[in-house]
Order: sequence, then structure tokens, then C-alpha cells
Amino acid sequence: LAKKLISTIKKVSDKPIKFLILTHSHLDHINGVEGFPNEVIIIAHENLSENLHFTEERNKEIIENFYPPYLEQLKSKMDSISNKNSDEYIALKKSYDDEMDFCNELKTVQFKEPNITFDEKYKLEIGGDIIILEYLSAAHTNDNIVVKFTKHNAMNTGDLIFNNAIPFVRVDHGANTKGWIKTLETLYEEGYDHIIPGHGELGNNELLKVQSEYFIKLTGKIQSLKKDGYTLEEIKEKIDIAEFGLTQSASQFPVNIEAIFNELKD
Repeated sequence: LAKKLISTIKKVSDKPIKFLILTHSHLDHINGVEGFPNEVIIIAHENLSENLHFTEERNKEIIENFYPPYLEQLKSKMDSISNKNSDEYIALKKSYDDEMDFCNELKTVQFKEPNITFDEKYKLEIGGDIIILEYLSAAHTNDNIVVKFTKHNAMNTGDLIFNNAIPFVRVDHGANTKGWIKTLETLYEEGYDHIIPGHGELGNNELLKVQSEYFIKLTGKIQSLKKDGYTLEEIKEKIDIAEFGLTQSASQFPVNIEAIFNELKD
């Protein structure tokens, strides 16, 4: 992926890449760092270095525990198809080859410590634009930052926004939905023309409001049911994901409920 990113950047500019900003420590946001030139300066929140061991463990877990049975399952499906020229077989074969390649790439991943870390805010001046990196609160993780491009009134939110999908709430990585809501509301008041989410399509300032309203609505339902004496497992059964109009990452919905339920104990 790093090679593809570098290739795409070169289509826009032949100037050297000077900085690489990591929005947080999750695999899908830091894998491939080693593909950038050694002289590139990596910038991240100060907690990211401490969290890298989680990421390394997760990478190892995916390679050793997820991929072997998954690849075997794909291969078994391929072997069950007699017509090797069928569209179904060709599609499965492509999936198998792609996943095998990706698994092999994961084995080569080398995690790099950031060169520059900060606590609350860091400013860069590049190409006539002032770029502000900011950490407001633990939300998706305890190292999630946003990147503000002041000249264009645009912001990369990292995984503070999952556009049209159930968000991942990783409590073991410092996630906190109360802080998430507060952060989103603060950023919404700043008013951005362009929002670059961590997952999903590009959008405008309303993405911040939509994401915060998801958490507010879900928290309200959990709080009400908990007050009525329902257990965590009963609440998971009673709240219907269909009420939220989201289907992507549906497996994370009960995880969201449990995280919020436990926060309400505090």
C-alpha cells in the first residue's frame, strides 16, 4: 500500500515526501510505514509509541491465527468447484491469491517509532498551508489525532469517523465514547467544508454530527434499559441495529453496546 501511495503522490508532485502523519496506532493506519524513504519524518501522538506493542501483537495474531484457517476455507471452496473456468472459481482464485499476497506482506511489516511526538497540538507550515495536528481526548483510541488543513478548511479525522458504518470501539486501546462525543461536538462547532474520514466516503461537516448522534442515541437507549434493570446481554438483544440504518461492520454493534454499558458504570 505504501508503494501505491507513493506512486499516487508522485503523479501530483515530484517533490520529496518530508512528513508522514500517523492518526493512530491501528494496523490499517500504520502498516506500510517502512515502505517510505528513511528520511521521512514520522509524526504521531505521544501515546502511539506505547501502543505499538498492541499493534505488533495484533499483526502476529492475524498472521498466525486468522489467515491459515481462512486461506484453507477459500482453498476448500475452490477444490469443490469442478469447472476451473467458471466465474465462481476464477473469483475465488483471485481472492485466494490476493489474500495470500497480503498475508505474506504482513510478515514483512516493520513497525517504526515516530520521530516527533506531541501531547495536545503540533503545527506544520508546508506549501503555504498551516497544518495543525491535534489530540482532543481519548475517543477511538487514546492516541487518535486529527489533521487540520487550515488553507482548505479541511480535516482528516482518522477513525473518529466511520462514514456509513458501525464504528470500532477498542476499549483495550483506550477507546472512550464519552470523549468521542465531546471531541466530535467540539470539531463540529469549528465548521469544516471538507472531511476526510478514517473509513468511508469523503464528506462535509455533517459527518461529525452524524457520528456523534449515533453515539448519543445508542447511549440513551442503553442508559434507559439499564435503568430499567436489564442486563448487558439482555440489552444487546433488545436494541435493534436496524434503528441506526447501518449495516457495515455490524459485528461491532454489540461491542459498542458493551463499551458504553461499562462506561455508564463510572
